[in-house]
Amino acid sequence: MRAIAADPHLYAMAAAVTDANQRDHRVGGRPLTYPDWCLVLFGASVRVFGSASATARAFADPPVWHIVTDQAARTLGADAVSGLPPRGPNRDHWGYFVKHRLTPQLLHTLVGLQRDLAVARAQEVGLLNPDDAHSAGNYRREHVVGIDGKVFDSPLRTLDTHRVDHRTGEIRPVRQDPARQRYGEAGTDGLAWGTKYAIASVRSPLANHRVILGLAHFPTNAPGGEGRVFTDLATDLARRARGIHAFTADGAWRGTHLATIQTTTGCAVITPARRRAARRGGITIAAHSYAAQPLPWSSRRAQREAACGGHQLWAGAGTLFEQVILADGTSHFAELTRHQTKRDTTLRKDGTRRHQLYARYTLPCPGHQPHDWWEPLLPVHGDQQAGFNRSEYLRAVPITSDRHRRLYGMRQDTESLNAQLDRAFYGRRLPAWGVHNQTAVVLLATMAENAWARHVWNAAVTGQRGGHPPPQHHAA
Repeated sequence: MRAIAADPHLYAMAAAVTDANQRDHRVGGRPLTYPDWCLVLFGASVRVFGSASATARAFADPPVWHIVTDQAARTLGADAVSGLPPRGPNRDHWGYFVKHRLTPQLLHTLVGLQRDLAVARAQEVGLLNPDDAHSAGNYRREHVVGIDGKVFDSPLRTLDTHRVDHRTGEIRPVRQDPARQRYGEAGTDGLAWGTKYAIASVRSPLANHRVILGLAHFPTNAPGGEGRVFTDLATDLARRARGIHAFTADGAWRGTHLATIQTTTGCAVITPARRRAARRGGITIAAHSYAAQPLPWSSRRAQREAACGGHQLWAGAGTLFEQVILADGTSHFAELTRHQTKRDTTLRKDGTRRHQLYARYTLPCPGHQPHDWWEPLLPVHGDQQAGFNRSEYLRAVPITSDRHRRLYGMRQDTESLNAQLDRAFYGRRLPAWGVHNQTAVVLLATMAENAWARHVWNAAVTGQRGGHPPPQHHAA
């Protein structure tokens, strides 16, 4: 509670609500019993107590409410808390706030504001530092953003639309959650009923320390599906934060998504490669087989391999392989030696930037000098005509490398966040009905998480719980 009430970002969000609801009370209307910041803190505290009812009971306890007002006075000043009731808001105040103060247009604005505040918070606590130098393919945890989908269970616990009173025989309708839909979870193995959000976060090496950078709700029939929602979220965050070096996500992203993100943002994408059985043309590496396609010919490649007659090169698992025909007629795929990766940026006439990633390869050639060249990893002219989805088969970090295992392991940070959010609400169900109300609860829950990140960082810097960082930290 102290971490939430001491976070200036909560008050910045409340100020946006107040600015959007300005009215002249001289023409009528009842003044608010509590200012907007009280209700924003109430909504963020639902993440702590699990439901609006539990939060209302806690805020009705004068000592708890004193904790909130005491921290608020340190941030806003004593005048901001003078005249407040001795007890905090109740469920009626919260319901009015969500329904009448948070219009759909304002809630959409607040979702964008949360992303700006989250980027500032990440940089405040030592993450996403835009001045940190890095080489392409060599990324650190504090610059890798994980994106995952999270289905929150709705308060509705049954699929029935009616209930029968067995004593009287009366048939009563069951209240329906208009936001509740059926989503596929864990690929195609499971189904989940509820409301789904794409959530982006970045985690630091500190224990229990992460910042939620943004969220986006999407229904089952969202255009482009989960992959496009993730892509839109990633590109929007990259525009807001220069300190993002890479994104990691599960198999929701395919070649088109990978090309869009990497060419427009310059950030690498760390995802698993598509699997394909060896009997269906896949390349077997260790215990798994991956989809592969022949690398198309180009004028540069033809010139490079003119003296030796050419090699049969395949792209798969994020890198290149040479197909070698053995004496028994079977094929062996030898992985080419891959060296460093680099990124080039081109400024277009319309002011936009287009990024391209390259990997340097060496190919031994018996009887000739080894071939050494830079292979583009993102789409180039001629790929579409050749039917070659370059981003699907070539990656900034190949799946065969130890670096990929380390970086893709960071995606598990999103799973621990999902587990925390699962346990955040009573009965592991969102304490709200409808997309609008549920988005408000989840949005303020992310603010609570980020407030805790600030609290953990301050404690780590000062060596005491709830401390404040030294002045030089703010200056940085």
